[in-house]
Amino acid sequence: MELRFSRNNLLNTVLRDERGEPLFRIHTTPGWTGRITTVSRFVAGRKSTSYARPPVEGVRRDNASDTDIHLMGLEEREVAQIEWHAFRQSVFCHGGQKKKIDSYMPGKGVLQRRRIFTASDGRAYRWVLGMRTCWLKTDDGNDAKLARFHRSSTGIIGEAHNTFLEISPEAVPILEELVMTFIWVERRREQREKAGKKYIWMKP
Repeated sequence: MELRFSRNNLLNTVLRDERGEPLFRIHTTPGWTGRITTVSRFVAGRKSTSYARPPVEGVRRDNASDTDIHLMGLEEREVAQIEWHAFRQSVFCHGGQKKKIDSYMPGKGVLQRRRIFTASDGRAYRWVLGMRTCWLKTDDGNDAKLARFHRSSTGIIGEAHNTFLEISPEAVPILEELVMTFIWVERRREQREKAGKKYIWMKP
């Protein structure tokens, strides 16, 4: 399956499947410190009785394609949060528990480019942070990619497309944990990529 981003903003977007059905909303509160990213899952076939959703006008200004969610009035169920901290470890909140990043998903290898976590199915998974993308594998020596992030393309080389997360059927049972950990991993990889470009620009 594919999770397609409604906008190229990792921390504020809607993830839809290949048919265009909304599956997840990722929303991040603004601020330099103490930001919180909330991952909500749309409940198919259920109408919301809550008025906690972002105002429809704000969604139209951000991306008109999301107005259908308001028109359908889909119920949203919070499944995870990431508490971002500037001067201490960030925290994952999932399944009624809070865990620091390095506790839940410790880093391995040079520059900690591999992040390993044990999902609710009891299996260990490994996110690998590449130079321009990241991908998920099981942490048992199997090299098959269970998830891979594809950056947006303007179509100069290949077909034009927005960003999307390609996911194998094997990883669907841990989809919520996959999305939660992906957000942190890809955000970390983005920051390293930007820092590397800045360093190259500054070199004499």
